[in-house]
Amino acid sequence: MQFKTTINASITTIGGYIPKDRLTNKDLESIVDTNSDWIQSITGIKEQRLLKDPKKTTFFLAIQANERIIEVIVKRMKLNSNKVLKNIVNYGNTIAATISLLLYDFQNQFKKEDKIVFANFGGGYTWGAAYYAWSKQVN
Repeated sequence: MQFKTTINASITTIGGYIPKDRLTNKDLESIVDTNSDWIQSITGIKEQRLLKDPKKTTFFLAIQANERIIEVIVKRMKLNSNKVLKNIVNYGNTIAATISLLLYDFQNQFKKEDKIVFANFGGGYTWGAAYYAWSKQVN
C-alpha cells in the first residue's frame, strides 16, 4: 500500500526575539553548588535568556516523554493546562519528533499572531526552546 501525502509548507519570513531578562552563570552560583568558570568550561554558556511572563503565551509545545513530566511542567510553571498541547496518547514518546507532530496535529487551532513556545529536552543537560508568533491563519 502506498501513501500519498501533500505537504504545503513555506518560509514566509524570518525574524527574531531575544528576551531581555538574563540568568548569568554568576546568578546560578547563588542557586546551586557550582561556579561560573566550571559552567562555561563544560557548556560554553555564559548566560541564558528568560521568558518571564508565560501568561502572554497562547500555546506551549514541549517534548512528551510521559504524561507525568507534562503535568509537572504545567504545575511548576502555573500554566493553564488547555494551553499545553499534547498528543502523547496517540503516539507515545516521540522524542525529537514531538514538536513537528504537535504542529501537524494542531495546525488548525493556531490563529494569526498566536504566541507559541517550543521546548525540547535531550539526554543529559541538552535543551532548546523557541518563541514563535504564528504568521498566518490555516483555515
